[in-house]
Amino acid sequence: MIPVNKRPSEGLKIRESKALGIFVDGLSKHAVTSYEQIAKVMATGESHRSKGATLMNAESSRAHTVIQIEFKQIE
Repeated sequence: MIPVNKRPSEGLKIRESKALGIFVDGLSKHAVTSYEQIAKVMATGESHRSKGATLMNAESSRAHTVIQIEFKQIE
């Protein structure tokens, strides 16, 4: 996870390349071996979302969340 004070103010960029397909530039990766570890990393990511109040909604979300799960079978 990127510490709050080191995050780019404009957020992460979604890019596309012929070699990689669609990807998020600067996205952090975390190796996990169980569903429990996946859930923990996802909960940490959710807790880092920016939230702020507006006149219409007291807990309006100020950020979009991109979660990418990549499965690799290792033999």
